[in-house]
Amino acid sequence: MPEPCPPSGFYCPGAAADTVNSSPGSKPIIQATGGSTTVAQVEVVTKEVALEMSMDDYSAHRDAMRIALARQYGVDPSQISLKAVSGSLRLSIEISVPPPPPPAPGVTTPAPSSITSILSRVQAVDDSTLGSSLGTALNVTINVTTTAAPVTAVVSQTVSFVCPKGKWCTAGLVVDCPVNTYNNLTGQEFATACQQCPDFSTTAGMLGATSSTDCVCMAGFYTQTLDGNVYTAGDCVRCPAHGTLCSMPGLNMAELTVSPGWWRISNTSVDVRRCADADREQSGCTGGPEAGACHPSLTGPFCVLCANGDGHYYDKDVSECFECTFASRACAPMRRRGSGAAPRA
Repeated sequence: MPEPCPPSGFYCPGAAADTVNSSPGSKPIIQATGGSTTVAQVEVVTKEVALEMSMDDYSAHRDAMRIALARQYGVDPSQISLKAVSGSLRLSIEISVPPPPPPAPGVTTPAPSSITSILSRVQAVDDSTLGSSLGTALNVTINVTTTAAPVTAVVSQTVSFVCPKGKWCTAGLVVDCPVNTYNNLTGQEFATACQQCPDFSTTAGMLGATSSTDCVCMAGFYTQTLDGNVYTAGDCVRCPAHGTLCSMPGLNMAELTVSPGWWRISNTSVDVRRCADADREQSGCTGGPEAGACHPSLTGPFCVLCANGDGHYYDKDVSECFECTFASRACAPMRRRGSGAAPRA
């Protein structure tokens, strides 16, 4: 007798798609290790035929018939579902379109058969050829008495799938890897497949991470790798104790924000130095994500050189450069020497 389908750990695709039980559809099928099932909308080609064949003979040769039909129509046997009604055996042949396989690096995979090409192949097989093909496979004489033209449709089918990356699957359940963990493998059945993010990194609240590169450095840390990704322990380094703003997760070395009043020579340096005017309300060292950031009139180490060069002087009292004028005291020594040029800042 058929059994009810348990809520987890098993799946029940129905008699037509059951290739496991000797009496198709009679018992639940246990989930494959590291996999699960889902209900999907699948394109199919359906062909109705009537055969001079008993239900007992059909039940005994069902698998052989599926293989023979698959060979005749040029598809995989797993794509074919059979439904039979007793009497003068009425057989419903259902051929589904397989999903495209995942691409393999460097390998060109042929596209799966389309619903149109499958329909064309089914239409090309006449009743005599179909009966002969089935008879040869079963070593009996089979006559196709009536047939209907094949049609296309979209049906709901229970399909199995391999547990994807970022998850683990058990008893038919698909479970996301928790926050701050990742799983870069498919087909995993234990929670231990979810690996902890490298030291001082986090997934920033994301579930189901699929790679260590989904982990980012915690607030207060930055990654020192060239591409800014986190791969292993040691990639996340604590931000300098002074002079940087590291309150956000996910920073890399190039993105370190320098505090106002501090300066660093480049975005690949973490040698952050305090400027002489750091205590002033408006320092010439403006800080920010760009290294060496200065007030618009300033440039150079610690922002004490004039950006416009000759003819300007640096006023340390306000941390700005100004153009030399006749009344500018800073330019007076140059005028007394008779050079006629403003001093270099």
